[in-house]
Amino acid sequence: MKKVKMYVKAGFFVVAMVCVIAGLTYSGEAAKKVGKVVLSSPFSPLVMPMAYILENNLLQDVAENVELMIWNNPDQLRAIMTRGQADFTSVPSNVASIFYNKGVQLKFLQVSIWGVFYIISSDTSIQSLEDLKGQEIYIPFPGDQPDLVFQTICKQQGIDPASDLKIQYVSTPLDVTMNLIAGKAKHAMMIEPAAAVAIMKAKQKGLVFERVIDIQEEWGKIPGHR
Repeated sequence: MKKVKMYVKAGFFVVAMVCVIAGLTYSGEAAKKVGKVVLSSPFSPLVMPMAYILENNLLQDVAENVELMIWNNPDQLRAIMTRGQADFTSVPSNVASIFYNKGVQLKFLQVSIWGVFYIISSDTSIQSLEDLKGQEIYIPFPGDQPDLVFQTICKQQGIDPASDLKIQYVSTPLDVTMNLIAGKAKHAMMIEPAAAVAIMKAKQKGLVFERVIDIQEEWGKIPGHR
């Protein structure tokens, strides 16, 4: 069996593609194809590496069939991870760590640390988080990495997210995009490539949104995080 390299090309601030050890052993040694390999991802930018693998048939030397399993909420992900229903899963790295510490047998296969977080806005005068005080901002994936990163940066800059901002949480970047193009949202924390898609979709509706704050730069201002 050929050693398979999977490059995570999109995702969260730190995204892990993990190999869930569920009866499959991947090594550099020659071996027969397995009957099926199951890939798992949420319907978000995290699915892009999986789609790339499927589209380019990258596992043809590994498995007879490759299946993509989409999870839509934490309960579904928990079932997939704890029951060994998938062989490879794209998840935020902090989520992978939580499962690992709970005894789920998994290995990190590839971790992406590319810059993917931006504040996009229809108000180009917004140049800092301070400028957002008192305003409404939409954030996807409440309690997960986009939210945690945003909250951490705000607190480091002396901004209380609970009292200084009006945070509107939505489930996914798609929900953010729908609110942007409907004219309900002016500012949003977005993940690439969803940010690019949102800007493009808004333009088609005659709306102009731009990336006004690079979250990677803001994170780099935190002592010890450069």
